This record gives sequence, C-alpha cells and structure tokens, in this order.
Amino acid sequence: MPSMFILVKDIKPQYQLRAVHVRVVRVFKVPEKRGEGNSSKSTEVILHDEEGSYIHASIQKKGVVKYREIFKEGKLFEIKNFMAATNYYVYKITQHAYMIKLNYRTEVKEINSLGFPFKMFRLKSFISLKDTADVNDKELIDVIGRVIEINNHVDKIIGGKATKLIDFQIEDNLAGISDFKSAGLIVTTCYDLKKTQVDGEYYVAAEILGLDLDDGWYYVSCMSAGCNKKLKEDGGSLVCTKCHKPYTQGTVRYKVVIMALDKSGDAPLLLWDREVAELADVEVPPELDAIVGMKILFKVGLKLALKRGNNSPFSVLRMLRDEHLVQTYSDRFVEHQEQDLISKMLEEETNSAEASIGVEVNSPASMQPSQHELDDTAVNSLTTKRSLLDEFSSSKSRKKATPSNIKKEKTA
Repeated sequence: MPSMFILVKDIKPQYQLRAVHVRVVRVFKVPEKRGEGNSSKSTEVILHDEEGSYIHASIQKKGVVKYREIFKEGKLFEIKNFMAATNYYVYKITQHAYMIKLNYRTEVKEINSLGFPFKMFRLKSFISLKDTADVNDKELIDVIGRVIEINNHVDKIIGGKATKLIDFQIEDNLAGISDFKSAGLIVTTCYDLKKTQVDGEYYVAAEILGLDLDDGWYYVSCMSAGCNKKLKEDGGSLVCTKCHKPYTQGTVRYKVVIMALDKSGDAPLLLWDREVAELADVEVPPELDAIVGMKILFKVGLKLALKRGNNSPFSVLRMLRDEHLVQTYSDRFVEHQEQDLISKMLEEETNSAEASIGVEVNSPASMQPSQHELDDTAVNSLTTKRSLLDEFSSSKSRKKATPSNIKKEKTA
C-alpha cells in the first residue's frame, strides 16, 4: 500500500487524498481590487519539502480568513486532502507544473521535524542573470543587491488600467568596500560556483560545515625554499614533482578539504597549509574541528582544466575574516537556528515521531602516510604514525620528531 505522504515533485491532480510535509517560504495576499479597501481576493503561499522542491499553494477568498493566522513564514506544516491543479499563472513563483489549492476538506497541522532544511531563498547571482540561456523571464526569483539608482516613474497601461512603474538599478558589490569594487571581483554563491564555466577568481561568503578527510589531511612536500610541491617515491628516494630533487625526508603540510555552506547549497573547498595555519593553531585531525562553524569570505581560484569530476574541490587562494566584510554578506549564511538543528541531529537519533533520522558514521582519519609517499626502507609505517602523533601532541610546539624523517613546518 503506497504511503499517504509524498514529495512535492510527485504531486499530481489524481492524488487528492495524499499529504505532504512542507515549510512555508512566503505568504502574500492578492487584493480584491487595486486601491479599494483591504479585502483579499486570495492568499498565495510558497512551500518547499525536505528535498528543497518548491510548489505554489493558493487559498481562495473563502479560505483567506480561515488560514490568516495559520501559515507563518519559516514554519513547518503537514497538509492533507488538498487538490492539485495546473499552474496556470503566467508569471510563476515556482516552476512546478502543478499548484496546490486548499479547499473545505484540506487539513493543515503545524509540526516539528528535526533536520528539515531551510530553503527560504532561491537566490540568483548577477552573473547567472546575464546568461540568457539560464534566465526565464516568466519566473519570479530572489536576488540580493544594493539600490544605486532610482529613475522617475513611468505611466503605462497594463490590463486596461493606468499603472505607474519605477525602474531602479541594483548592484551585488556593496559600496564602501573599495578593494572589492575597484578590483571588479565577483561575489557568488556555492551553487553558482559549481555551475560556473569561466576560469577566474571568485569570492564566496560561506560557513565551514565540516571536514572531508577521505583523502587525508596533509601531504609531504619538498624542502627547497619556495617550493611546496608534493614528494613522490621514485627508486627508493622521495623526489619533488617540480624541481625533481631527491630527498630522504620532507615537510608535512596541510591539505584539507572542507564543505562550505551558504543558503544556495554547499561546495567543496581545498585549504592549503597557509590557510589552515591561519584559521587555528591546530596539530592533529581531531583538533581540526575547531575551524568548523567559522564564517569566512573565501577567495577561490577556478581552472576548468584542473577539475577532476563534478565534486572536485575548489582551491582557496585567500580568506577574508574581517568582521565588516563578513557582516556585509550575512544574508548568504544559513541561519543559526538551522545550525542548531544540525548539531542536535548529530547528537541524537531522533527527537520526535516525525523527526528525520540521520545516521552518523565516524571514520577516524588515518595519520599514516601512504607507502607511495614515504621511503619504507627509511621509515617504518608504524613508527611514522607514532612520530607524527608525538610531533603534533602539543598545540604550543612544533618540534621535529627525532625518530622520523618527516618534520612539520609552520607557515608564518
């Protein structure tokens, strides 16, 4: 027997006795007649489900009073026995083929659900709006910008009625941040960064959601001044991939992949030795968690020729933690309320019968260097692991470990 609850993407006219769990994104009223009293013709609501799919719900005049105090933006609801109809609006607030129409049989109940996502904005970057192939002029979208120019109103006839329209211009780089504006730098989102097909340097205002240590957290680099390239095993020696010099020892440097999060989604970013050392005086993987939750303006370098797959991390070139700059782009960060929900989800299996259950799998990061990176005739793998632990045991000191041929160098 099919479940009563379905996802937004599966809503169709034939499903009139189904139910959905959704969050209210926007609520707005359509007046009966423009400029004539406060009566409403309808109330329109934008909803999204746990997958982030959006749908338009319409409440006609008879139901406006009934639901006036029920639907609140940001709240979660269970909606049953609704009717689905073709989305007939010319200017659509969602691209779903159908819309929900509430009627006398519809049941609405506010709920709590741990871990249910917040997708309150469908932000479009200014770059994407310049791409005609990616713009639907019949779709209503969200943008963030600063008004820099307002033109005089224009009188037009729309739908047989005299209407006044005002044109204004906005920009996405806030004035007063001279280095951003003068350099012509681009501030984008995680979502748009992953879609970008143009080489260049971009800024992303995001929060460090977590660490991806599947490929380790460090590499062994060349010891030549100014050369930080990786050493590889070749004929019993460690050879630099750039200057081709042989070594019997190398310098351990950070190479940490993080998951950055903003309201548009997430993106993998690669932090090198300088960036990790700048964030915190951390020494071993468990203490790298100290950087989780930090909100930063990342400068990212994109070279399509170097990308390896759709989830290839973007290399971080610089980080800006200036309080004013971070606050400037605060609207792009996920609300603290959502972060609290995520934290609770990681600490407990469930909070209620309707809670979304997440399974946490802890895989301790291996601190043992690869056999292809170290000369196994000079450094026994177990000894190397122990020496790394000994070397990184204090956050106040980075002394060279005597038994090992690998040392850690702190970048100033």
